[in-house]
Amino acid sequence: MALVVDEAALVYLDAHQNALMLRASPRYGCCGGTVLLPVAEPGIPQTQTNWNQLERGDLTIYLEDGLIIPPGTLLRISVDKLLNWRRLSVEGLSASM
Repeated sequence: MALVVDEAALVYLDAHQNALMLRASPRYGCCGGTVLLPVAEPGIPQTQTNWNQLERGDLTIYLEDGLIIPPGTLLRISVDKLLNWRRLSVEGLSASM
């Protein structure tokens, strides 16, 4: 797995313990059905079970079990911005149910 974290994301994560969680977040449809959407969030998981920990320089990455990372995958972490609102985004990741 190759990981690219853009400069704005590194600055954002520096203010949040230099820790990054990659997890699956359930989204529910109006007529039933559920899909897991991969999300990137700053911080450390509340429990250490069901998480794999990776170290990349000063950054600690926590990967939730169930995330699918095919060999040779490039993960790109960036920051989405809207006025003063910021959130992390991840590309190249999928989740399974």
